[in-house]
Amino acid sequence: MKQKRKHVHQVDFSIAFKTCRHFLRLYSGEEPPDVEDLIRKHTLSVRHSRNFARQQRFQIPVSFTYWF
Repeated sequence: MKQKRKHVHQVDFSIAFKTCRHFLRLYSGEEPPDVEDLIRKHTLSVRHSRNFARQQRFQIPVSFTYWF
């Protein structure tokens, strides 16, 4: 099912992975979800003109030799 959208869309990998993992871990008696529909709902738009530098956060290393 194709939809007319302004941008090209891609699947959100983290949500797709969690959905597939949930599907594979179903216990007996549970009704399986519609995996394709759940993945289709969570998409991200691909914007080629967006090129921002990745913001890197760092933590100052802490020594494990504590002085009391």
